[in-house]
Parts: sequence; C-alpha cells; structure tokens
Amino acid sequence: MYRDLEAQNPQLYTSNGVLMMLDRNRKCKDHPERFQETMPVEAFDIIVSCEERVFDQILQAFDEYEGGMETVHIVNLDIKDNHEDATIGSFAMNDLCHMIEKSDDLDEDMEDIILR
Repeated sequence: MYRDLEAQNPQLYTSNGVLMMLDRNRKCKDHPERFQETMPVEAFDIIVSCEERVFDQILQAFDEYEGGMETVHIVNLDIKDNHEDATIGSFAMNDLCHMIEKSDDLDEDMEDIILR
C-alpha cells in the first residue's frame, strides 16, 4: 500500500501524513494481525482495539468461540484513522498499557483503569 500511494502522488500523501503513518505501521508489524488466528483465546488477558467496528468483530468472535473460556478484558479506544488522532491515540494507548501493566489484579482494577 505504501509503495502504491507513493507511486501515485508522493507529494499529496506525504503532506497529508498518510505515507508517514503507513511507514510507522510497517515498522511495527509485518502485516495485519487477527487475534482469531491466535486461538485459543485463553492465551489473552486483554484485547485492545482502536475502532468500534473491530471491537464488534471481537465480541462476535467470542460469541462464536466454542473452546473453553477464561476472563478476557476487551477494550476499545475509538481512534480516528488520521495522523493527528492516531498520534493522540498512541499516547492514550501507551498510558492504558502502562496502567494495565502496573496492576496486581487486573480483574479488580480494570474498571478504574478504563475510567481514568
């Protein structure tokens, strides 16, 4: 996708931040990842999404899952897919992850963490 947009109109996609965002994303991971492919879901303590549509898909996947169930916290930070909101959202996500990491009892602390 990066190469396609760069070939189409590098000035436009650089000025609106799309190429920078795609470049950042490709440094984070090789390809889009689907948690459903990492089954069993018992491997997860928490799943964080950044879009309501994805959050709904996660809930649907859990509704359809037929394996054993453990408590999994599913959190959505609704972040608009543009450079400015993605930057702000990355700080919110970082803060959330640090609070989760500091928790000694995630089941007990999760509601307070989310409300902060």
